[in-house]
Amino acid sequence: MTEKKTVNIFWTGGWDSTFRLLQLLVVEKKTVQPHYIIDPTRKSTDAEIRAMNGIRLKMLQKFPFTEELLLPTIIVELEEVDKENLLLPNFERLTKSVELGGQYAWLASYCEEAGIYDMELSIQRPGRMHDLINREMKFVADGNDKVRVVDVKTKFKDLYTLLKYYRFPIINLTKTAMIPIAEKAGFRDLMDLTWFCHNPRTNNSPCGICGPCITAIRQGMGKKVSFSGHVRYQLIVRTGLKKLKMKRAG
Repeated sequence: MTEKKTVNIFWTGGWDSTFRLLQLLVVEKKTVQPHYIIDPTRKSTDAEIRAMNGIRLKMLQKFPFTEELLLPTIIVELEEVDKENLLLPNFERLTKSVELGGQYAWLASYCEEAGIYDMELSIQRPGRMHDLINREMKFVADGNDKVRVVDVKTKFKDLYTLLKYYRFPIINLTKTAMIPIAEKAGFRDLMDLTWFCHNPRTNNSPCGICGPCITAIRQGMGKKVSFSGHVRYQLIVRTGLKKLKMKRAG
């Protein structure tokens, strides 16, 4: 009997990574190893951990068989990750050609140190990362499935160095496209427990102006943002005030 392979995934309690985690557990019935890195610069850590705990608890109640499939989340402090290793120069060179978030450098460093070369990264479309990665991807066989990985022949050699650790299972799905899939699989209600805002307000409501909040509103998921968050979005983002502040800060 062939031993079932454990799927590694970065899980933050957000919409995209939670959708993929539940899809793996509930639909594909695979053993899943979640990984979470605590970034001290993000104010959302407590909210994300609460979301993951709540999702895990409700999932076990609704789908008891997943208890044997979902392993305890490996939680690592960012300061434990060697961000100064050989991957950092690749990141710095790459950002001269393409725009990348700083997390991609230390996520790659974590995978390198952990010896993981099949980490699932839940990037979805649309977005700059989707466009960049999708152009440079190829399909490879993984048992009976085909998975998306960055092609070693990509013209952005540093991109391959940073992203060779990942598989991108939902890169061609939008957030709204995930809804009917979740409904059909029976875990749509669990998706409402997800968290996405990077800068929650003091009352634990989404801010409406951080990157994930803006993405949620623009991709038709605005109901997850509070009324005050929508007001801030209209006053700060839609008016261009946020871009002006970022330009002055730069």
